[in-house]
Amino acid sequence: MHAKQVSPNEILIFDTAGELFSGINFGYYRPWIFPLISTEGTNILRELPPDHGFHNGGFFGHYPVISGITVHNFWGAPPFRKSDDSLAEHLGRIISEVMAVEEESHRIVVRLSCCWVNSEEATIIKECRRYDFFCTESSRTLRTTSILNNQTESDLIFKTTKFSGHAFRLSSEISGNSELTWSKREEPKRISGFSSLDNSIAVQTSNLCVTFSGSEDCEVFARSYGLVALNPFSRSDVQLPPRGSYRFFSEVSLFPSLQTR
Repeated sequence: MHAKQVSPNEILIFDTAGELFSGINFGYYRPWIFPLISTEGTNILRELPPDHGFHNGGFFGHYPVISGITVHNFWGAPPFRKSDDSLAEHLGRIISEVMAVEEESHRIVVRLSCCWVNSEEATIIKECRRYDFFCTESSRTLRTTSILNNQTESDLIFKTTKFSGHAFRLSSEISGNSELTWSKREEPKRISGFSSLDNSIAVQTSNLCVTFSGSEDCEVFARSYGLVALNPFSRSDVQLPPRGSYRFFSEVSLFPSLQTR
């Protein structure tokens, strides 16, 4: 496997055969993953969908983060659907820097240093983010690890919310057109192509199976329009003391469905 920085804003990841596997993109508001391609050539992600323009591929954010009486928003980002969109308030951004790219025969590791800055450009959180890209002859996997470090002199509170986690906006080919929504906190509901187990969810098509899983503190949320989020802040508020840290991970695997093996 190898990685190639094709511009200051994009790193491409190639598999052992030299085929495009994925990419890391760097924007003004945050970094994101796009594309994410299976061994048979299906890109499972969608970038800049018209219904939620800030669902750019695979991304990470949280809203609200509270410091004292100040609210910070690291989930929403332009473009918004309407001028009074509540996700347009208290906007911060995640400024990222590539610290290392490690190439092995069947794995690429990319390490980022991410500064979460508020609307006044003050650093609230420093995140150590690690992307591990794995491939075999028939499967591909992306593992994302985040370590969040409080950079303020007061407690940071990550409020319980659905606007959080390692999130992936799926292509319409993968997500289907179901009108139901499922989360692990509820009784499982039928979503076309989706099945669930504990803190994981699987999406099945005629030729591809995609699994999403996370650390034990994560809950999986799937929305009918195609967003899957591995959310560690869905059960209760998480409070980080000054200089305190919090770690979690997620994993996405792509492999042929049982119907095609």
